[in-house]
Amino acid sequence: MEIKLKLTGLLRKGVTFLLIGLVIYAGGRLTYNRVTALRSSPPVTEAAGLPVKTARVTSGPIQETLTYVGTVRSDHEVFLAARITATILRQEAREGDFVRAGTPLVILDDKELVASTNTLKQKVANAQENVTYWQKEVARNKSLYEQGAIPAKQYEDTRYALEQAEGNLKVAEAMLEESLTNLRNVTLSTPVDGVVTDVAAYAGDLAVPGKPLVTIADVKRLKVEVKLVEGDLPKVQVGTKVMLQMRTGSVKPIISQISKIHPAADPVSRTTVVEIPLPGEVGKDLRPGNSMDAIFILKEKKDAILVPRQAVIEDGDKTYIFVVADGKAQRREIKKGIVNNDYVEALGGVGKNTVVAITNLTELYDGRTVYLYDRGQEQ
Repeated sequence: MEIKLKLTGLLRKGVTFLLIGLVIYAGGRLTYNRVTALRSSPPVTEAAGLPVKTARVTSGPIQETLTYVGTVRSDHEVFLAARITATILRQEAREGDFVRAGTPLVILDDKELVASTNTLKQKVANAQENVTYWQKEVARNKSLYEQGAIPAKQYEDTRYALEQAEGNLKVAEAMLEESLTNLRNVTLSTPVDGVVTDVAAYAGDLAVPGKPLVTIADVKRLKVEVKLVEGDLPKVQVGTKVMLQMRTGSVKPIISQISKIHPAADPVSRTTVVEIPLPGEVGKDLRPGNSMDAIFILKEKKDAILVPRQAVIEDGDKTYIFVVADGKAQRREIKKGIVNNDYVEALGGVGKNTVVAITNLTELYDGRTVYLYDRGQEQ
């Protein structure tokens, strides 16, 4: 029993010492980390100056842009509708299918039309035989009349019969032509290369004249529709340059321009649709419903003095930067031109290769000593 108590006491002491050791180790580690951090931090003493990062003013192209996501739409839709009343025998169209011009999509039942056409062909043949008969009768009676063998009325009656026969032949031929036209119309083919966007009827349904059966979006006449918010609408106009690009796929960026601004805004979303046409050759790679980034180029310049955006301070209607030279910060006003996310165009007040501060701007003042703590930086 005494041995067990001694062992328990020793165990408790061991656990206590272990816990104390862990606490000491953790404290030492924390102290080491703090010391290391202090050593790696740039000196911030007044003598050394305020630590800042710098960048050089460069030159190059700049654009002021607006970026939206637009939707590809077709500027021309084709509606396939029957010209006769007939039952749909086959429906070859499927929504989303790409179809080439001339592809048959809907085939109507032509049994009744074939039978009717055959009947009309026979009717035309009979009418032609009747005309031929009366032509011979008129010729014979004319000779007899001229010889005085028959009265004038009998001759006139045969001429009238011929006119009637010829009229009946024209009617029969017209009916046959109409029937043949209807036969040609039992097959509905797409007149354009496009994408099937809607199928409204299927095999077994009754097709009636004027009712669309299939809708095809013409892919050679595509456009991008973009909904602009109220605040951005005044920044663009018809003719504003737009760069269109897909985030994925093989379509290269396309330069186009606004062709139309819709006159009315959506009362719910407070947005207005603008249209940008796409060149016809991209139809093989794009489909109605695809999304595209639309980058509206509001302003651009090919060769501008570019100040990093991080270096710029806005103070009311004035713009300032801090030029770093000889270890001192010099506050300098610049005239601002085109602005984008990365750069501000300087129209005056600074030149190319000037070194400017891009950090700790709120702590800088004119003449303050600065310290460049990043290696490789130049004053």
